[in-house]
Amino acid sequence: LLLVTGLLGIVATGDLFNLYVFLEISAIAAYALLSTGGERATVATFRYLLIGTVAASCYLLGVGFLYALTGTLNMADLTARLADVGESPAKAAGVSLIVIGLAIKAALFPFHGWQPDVYTYAPPPVTGFVAAVMTKVSAYAIFRVLYFTLGGEPAAGSALVFLGWAGVIAIVAGSWLALSQTDIRRMLAYSSVSQMGYIFFGFSLGSPIALVGALFHVLNHAVVKGCLFLVAGGVGWRTGVSSVAGFVGMGRRLPLSMLAFAVAAVSLVGLPPTAGFFSKWYLLLGAFEAEAWIGVGAVVVSTGLSAVYFFRIFERA
Repeated sequence: LLLVTGLLGIVATGDLFNLYVFLEISAIAAYALLSTGGERATVATFRYLLIGTVAASCYLLGVGFLYALTGTLNMADLTARLADVGESPAKAAGVSLIVIGLAIKAALFPFHGWQPDVYTYAPPPVTGFVAAVMTKVSAYAIFRVLYFTLGGEPAAGSALVFLGWAGVIAIVAGSWLALSQTDIRRMLAYSSVSQMGYIFFGFSLGSPIALVGALFHVLNHAVVKGCLFLVAGGVGWRTGVSSVAGFVGMGRRLPLSMLAFAVAAVSLVGLPPTAGFFSKWYLLLGAFEAEAWIGVGAVVVSTGLSAVYFFRIFERA
């Protein structure tokens, strides 16, 4: 209940400090839930707590810089007052720290170090919910801050450039790392790193069609990745299998579970007529419009790698 309350507050609040409060409410609840999966889950969650504390500190320090410049924490008032404040190192530092803090919360490459172990060892029902929602809400918070609170600020433009390049690298690196995993949940964790790259790449393009694609991908990935983690956890609970190699014959043993896994995987790869196809289609249209050819290449390569690491499971099942 606390976790859901915090996540809803992040989406609904119009105040930068309240955003920090809700981030920490959701994080504390997540730490408690994730740590219940045994010793390895506790160690992974403690690492997440340390990194999350750094993220929260960066965000709060950035908010402090902007408050010192404007005297307000209300997002609407901040937009108007920042326009009257000239460019300064304090403004650039404030925006940078806010973006870095939220990027760590969203597990954007290269700030994703906490995610694989947490998603691998935490209880499957908790992982399914956290993987589906928590990082997406942080991504939405970045979108809201950069486009609606800091829109038009040069520092926000620079932050979007950074997020775009980080997203492009994440798209390929996450898929490549997922391909090399032997544990199904760790594979899905690195797949999430790649999918967050798609979202931030779309945010960085800035065109309406790219933003539609990015926000659509937020919703699509939330549903799909939650389904994949729940199926992987259910298979592990029923059969004790957690490795990719252990999925041999799983389609005959658990046909409905593997059908759900297959539909979600096809959507994640982006094959028509799934939702994943349309979100990637809009992202690619935005990339073509912006002539972001490196990003286009990254999407194509990542799609191929995603198809390969899911095909390894399908050919065994």
